[in-house]
Amino acid sequence: EWFPGRGYLSERLRFDVAHYQQLWGRSLLALQALGGASFNLTEGADFRNPFYLSSDDIFRAYSFSDDRLRGNYFLGIKTELRFPLGSLFGFDPLRGLAAADIGSIWRESDQTFHRISQGAASSYSGGFALNLPPISFSFLISKPLRLSQYPTTLIHSGDTSETLVHFTLRYLYL
Repeated sequence: EWFPGRGYLSERLRFDVAHYQQLWGRSLLALQALGGASFNLTEGADFRNPFYLSSDDIFRAYSFSDDRLRGNYFLGIKTELRFPLGSLFGFDPLRGLAAADIGSIWRESDQTFHRISQGAASSYSGGFALNLPPISFSFLISKPLRLSQYPTTLIHSGDTSETLVHFTLRYLYL
């Protein structure tokens, strides 16, 4: 392994933007965009602090702990429709989810936006969420839609015939 010496400086910058729109009753449309960059502030340094993104919330075309979720740069957009599913069964905490996302994670800074856009992976997902404070449980089935056209330089989503299952268990901060 190689560790940086004194005088090396590496930084990460990340931004997240979200908008939530109530449609009818307890139905909600959630839009989220995020991006990030990891860079060196020391000239000639090779050390970076890369991102390792989780595929349970966005980048759902990837399976959990896939090495392709690690990179120095990323861009992503997610749309999610949340609707009351439990009302049909008399169990209000149960919500249905339908989602779509598109994004790209890459490691090299010399890739232009044109190559990044052609290297984007996308997926659609469906499932449910159960929120019983302080615990949140969700189960989603995702289907990748698009592969990267540059698998040697960009991180790509893998085989589009593969259906992925995402299970999350979270503690809700009250």
